[in-house]
Amino acid sequence: MLKDPTLFPRLQAELARFGLRADDMADAYTVWWINAWQAAHGETGDPDRGAVQAVRAQAERAFLAAPGLPLDDDAAKQAFSEGLLVQAVILASVTEQVKNDPAQLQAIGRMARQSARAFGLDLDAVRLTNAGFVPSGG
Repeated sequence: MLKDPTLFPRLQAELARFGLRADDMADAYTVWWINAWQAAHGETGDPDRGAVQAVRAQAERAFLAAPGLPLDDDAAKQAFSEGLLVQAVILASVTEQVKNDPAQLQAIGRMARQSARAFGLDLDAVRLTNAGFVPSGG
């Protein structure tokens, strides 16, 4: 997928700070979900570990509730997870780079929202808290 053999080991070290693993599908989805939400809302920086763990629990419940995912074998799960992690890294990096350019930040936010809709997520309907994603209430 990528030519840089150090990407995933470096990513694993970063994820470990939050109690996550790069080789876990729910963890990869957690990282993507948080980064997509942050990009949609123009936020940068690290969320609290408690928030990350709460979102991780939500992601795991979502996977358990969706047994029909076409991820029957380990190779498919790995490819899906790696794709999510790469997208998350790109979203976080680009959001950080354009944080002082409102037009570019809005464009990244639109892209994040569109990507999330493919998963059935409305990033504007929730906010990130230490309890995970909760309805935004407005």
